[in-house]
Amino acid sequence: MDTITIQVEDKSMLSSLRKILNSMEGVKILKSSCKSKEKPMDITQTKGFLEAMEDKRLGRVSRVTGVEELFKDLGI
Repeated sequence: MDTITIQVEDKSMLSSLRKILNSMEGVKILKSSCKSKEKPMDITQTKGFLEAMEDKRLGRVSRVTGVEELFKDLGI
């Protein structure tokens, strides 16, 4: 038995799609959880962001006026 997931953007098509799938022998519609209802990720809680804030708090940052100055400071 194979399982497929179908993403439908236009909700008005769902009724027709369900009718078609239900009419097919051997095809069953399973309930699924909708992932689009999940909260978006809070970037301020990521490890990289927290490390960057720690660097800022401890003064381990440099200010540059442009990319050329950044490359010069990095020796590139």
